[in-house]
Amino acid sequence: MKKKLNGTLRKIAAVLMAAVLIMAQSCFIFAAEEPVSEEAVSAETGTPEEAAEEPQEEEPVSGEPVVEETVTEEAGSEEAVSGETVVEETVIEEPEPEEAAVQKATPEEPVKETSEEPENKINSARINEGGSSIPTGAKVNLKEEFGIDSDYKSVVFTITSGKSCAELSGSTLIAKKAGEVSVKVKYKYDGEKGEDETSFTIYAVGFKKKSIIVNEKGEYDATQNMKGDLSEGSPAWSSSAETVATVDPSTGKVNVLAGGTTVISAEYSYGEKSKICKFKLVVKLPGFKVSSKSVKFGAVFTPKLVNLEKGTPVNYYLDSNETRAEFTDQSKGKVRVKGVATDESPILLHCTAGSEELTCSLTTTEPYISGLPKSYEEYGSIRLKKKNTRQLSVKGIAKGTPVTWSSSDDETVSVSSKGLIKAKQYGYATITATVDGYGDMSVDVEVPDPSDNEE
Repeated sequence: MKKKLNGTLRKIAAVLMAAVLIMAQSCFIFAAEEPVSEEAVSAETGTPEEAAEEPQEEEPVSGEPVVEETVTEEAGSEEAVSGETVVEETVIEEPEPEEAAVQKATPEEPVKETSEEPENKINSARINEGGSSIPTGAKVNLKEEFGIDSDYKSVVFTITSGKSCAELSGSTLIAKKAGEVSVKVKYKYDGEKGEDETSFTIYAVGFKKKSIIVNEKGEYDATQNMKGDLSEGSPAWSSSAETVATVDPSTGKVNVLAGGTTVISAEYSYGEKSKICKFKLVVKLPGFKVSSKSVKFGAVFTPKLVNLEKGTPVNYYLDSNETRAEFTDQSKGKVRVKGVATDESPILLHCTAGSEELTCSLTTTEPYISGLPKSYEEYGSIRLKKKNTRQLSVKGIAKGTPVTWSSSDDETVSVSSKGLIKAKQYGYATITATVDGYGDMSVDVEVPDPSDNEE
């Protein structure tokens, strides 16, 4: 409705202006406060019929001229009735609210763009997102971490927090102990200043002891020797000697297989780098100090166990058919060797130590007569001048082992209980040494007659 009234008012204004022009020649001046655009006048002039009909003039209200128009053009209007005049107040058309808002905002937009432009453009060097987790002892190249290359100038790194957990060596960050560390970098790029910051979570790694000794087969948990929390680093485990012990690569559970030494390693990965921590695992299983022993005939052998925990029950025994050795103290494993034992047929001394079955192999030296002259090697007998003596002995037997000496002809060559032989007259005799538990050993002795021109 308002738009229709505005249109009507425009038409009335046009008609009035036309009337003013005609009446100006007759010195009649029509004054109006609101000017009407030339476009409106030109659009409505040229209709003398409309200009001929002059509306009746009424008193203006509030200083504004009031005009009336006989409405005949719009037959469909509810307000227009044939033969009646409609008096309307002149209304100045205002722009729609939306249009006004647009018109006011339009000149301000360039100003807004200018105010948002920063004086110095800050360039970011970050390539990585930060928040890396690294193990203690790790060394991080901060230039690689921040993506700094030769295009960046005046590069300066500083630790802004967590200075007790890490230190800087040039552009290298060295992790010292567990904690949170923040690092800032300042630089110039293309002549403009820039800065960035990132953080690191340092977790403790390493082993409490450099060497661990275990005394039994079975499972050993290598994580018990760790300094830090495995949930952070999740290392990969390995063993240098899998014949001694194997290790689960993900859990650190060690399976001890045999005595010996192996190196257990835990490798921590961070980014494209890694850190390896190691400790030595020494497997000392219970056993005899020597697994094989050569003893003198008739000697007493006392075994010695090693790597045995205090209080472990021990029981010694021999094979049921063994006659070459006998216990002198079975609780301590002491045995006397009373028979010959060779490498092909050793004496086996057994021991049960806890759950371990241990065995020691014993051999004996072969008894022999010592003190033979060079003539024995040449002639196969001892040549001894009349009235001369020579001391013989039995070697390869334990001290105190009974030995009995005898001569086949005491009148020619005699022998004492200690093995001292004496040539009494010309002739031959056999000297025998009988070792208790072993048997007889003998040598021939010749006392040459000078008349035979032989020595």
